[in-house]
Amino acid sequence: MPDGHLTPGDAAAESESLWRLADLLVPATDRMPAASSVEGSRKWLHYVLTVRRDLLPAVQRVAARVSEDGPAVVLRDLRENDPGFFLSVAAAVIGAYYMNPVVRNLIGYPGQEPKFASSAEDGLGDDILGCVASRGARYRQAPAEPTYSGSEDELCSDCIFIVAATADRTGRA
Repeated sequence: MPDGHLTPGDAAAESESLWRLADLLVPATDRMPAASSVEGSRKWLHYVLTVRRDLLPAVQRVAARVSEDGPAVVLRDLRENDPGFFLSVAAAVIGAYYMNPVVRNLIGYPGQEPKFASSAEDGLGDDILGCVASRGARYRQAPAEPTYSGSEDELCSDCIFIVAATADRTGRA
């Protein structure tokens, strides 16, 4: 909301009706907070709806229905009669919940981190490249000029493999 205007994603993320339904999808437990009570929950739902704009119409429609019918009725109806909309709303709400750093911290998930293999414990023992070292060096000089003139008879075996693999995927060579 950089210019002070409420975007559709902001409006959906701020909808109290939607958060009543979200708390049915992700209720509080003895160790975890409900969807609406996590600090920053609205910010993360807005993020989800910004990145996944295809979910926004479902979330808006459901938020409007909750205002009229109540969250339990809407949730039950969606699960039974409109599973596509149910999955869209669930994906937005649950995705935002688990993207939230507060929730990630509570479940002990720091997010994706680089992991560098550096020891025998990581599978990098001294013998990992033993078979390569034992066969000795292999080097083939690349030709200075391309040797393929366009004739199928001149295709090297590597080129035939590439053409065959391409034909498998595309149906044509």
